[in-house]
Amino acid sequence: MERALETIDDRIENRAGERIVLIVEGCFRGLLPKILGARGSQRELHIAGCIGVGIIPVALSSCDTAPFGPGILPDSSIIGREKNKRLHFEDQEVAFATSQRR
Repeated sequence: MERALETIDDRIENRAGERIVLIVEGCFRGLLPKILGARGSQRELHIAGCIGVGIIPVALSSCDTAPFGPGILPDSSIIGREKNKRLHFEDQEVAFATSQRR
């Protein structure tokens, strides 16, 4: 990881002070520590944002989304969030209860 960050630092050395937008494959999480402000390299990157491009959906939990899999569209309304909360509970505490306890 440190070597990868050093390579990035070396490539932007002449761009000191410029804000950078990173474009990465959608499932790549290798730069996540740097995006979240991890220290460790000689120069700090001024990351303005990160764009993930790919064909694989990100399977993260959120109060705005149903559990991953059934293809239910995100819904951030009050009713939608309540429905998502219930679906997450059923998913974690009923359907996958045994594996979620590990």
